[in-house]
Amino acid sequence: MAKGVPILGKDPLGKAKYANVTESGDLKVQLSGTVASELRLYDRGYEAVPLVKGIDVGETKLTKNSDHILLEAENPSGVSDISIVTDTTIPLDGVQFIVVDWEQQSTARLARASLVVRESKNGSYNVPTSTHVSGVGRRISVLDVSDLNGSYYVRVHAVDTSAISAKSVVRVNRLLAVSYEPGHIPIFVDDVTKKPYLPVKDTETVYKWLSNEAKPTIGIPYLAFGLEVDTGTIYYWDGMKWEVYNV
Repeated sequence: MAKGVPILGKDPLGKAKYANVTESGDLKVQLSGTVASELRLYDRGYEAVPLVKGIDVGETKLTKNSDHILLEAENPSGVSDISIVTDTTIPLDGVQFIVVDWEQQSTARLARASLVVRESKNGSYNVPTSTHVSGVGRRISVLDVSDLNGSYYVRVHAVDTSAISAKSVVRVNRLLAVSYEPGHIPIFVDDVTKKPYLPVKDTETVYKWLSNEAKPTIGIPYLAFGLEVDTGTIYYWDGMKWEVYNV
């Protein structure tokens, strides 16, 4: 029997599916008959790839806890930026997304968390291949790297973007390199609520329409949210069509 840790989850249709985490850190997940692969870069205390401190500007703090990494950045007189970064570059050929499970714990309006994929190890948070999150709360964010070839550093930043008090406190739970077949999505389950929630690029990726209107279909990014305003029905874009998202 293959060695590993079995994990029970659900596919987008609510059917039970098993995954197996191998000794090498690979996660094989069966989703609606399609195999999806994930490489855990970091998973609640486990570093498959060593993570080290990257850029460090202003009053900052990095703490590696038993099940998460905490990044803190504050600078009353300007921008403060601290990152955790893979110690070596990660080959991204064939990888579609970098996925981070994180939480901004600061309520400051200008506190920011950033996920960055770059050839530089210690660069800034504000670059083209990045996704940014403002606002308190835990979420899954997805950075599309399907156009990238070669090896890159993966960084997570906590940033105080203001000259006034805007301390950023970012908790990092998981960091994954992911490939999925079109039309199939991963299901993430919150450790506390035990409820599934959908990976999204950011909370602003939301399309809205009325039930008597045609849904938009042009230029919709993979895993975008859609909201049918008058019925309150939530949809997600699976790469080909809108599907109802059942929480």
